[in-house]
Amino acid sequence: MINQLKLLLILAIVMVSCKEKSDAVENIIKSVDSPALSGSVQPFFFKNNDNILMSWTQKVNDSMFTLNYSTLAKNKWTQSI
Repeated sequence: MINQLKLLLILAIVMVSCKEKSDAVENIIKSVDSPALSGSVQPFFFKNNDNILMSWTQKVNDSMFTLNYSTLAKNKWTQSI
């Protein structure tokens, strides 16, 4: 009888200690379309204070490339500059 009470007490402790926490943090990964056009190269991501930026180069013609950058704001990239 005492062994059964010990077993019930152990089971009760295990059940209470296995309770799921309600303040768990949920990680979410969201896909955001790239601001760079097809054929762009050399993407680079960096952070400046509270801003996330992306730079890349884009071919204009056989001998010229442009350097572009965009800022991530509200889960969207701003128009490239």
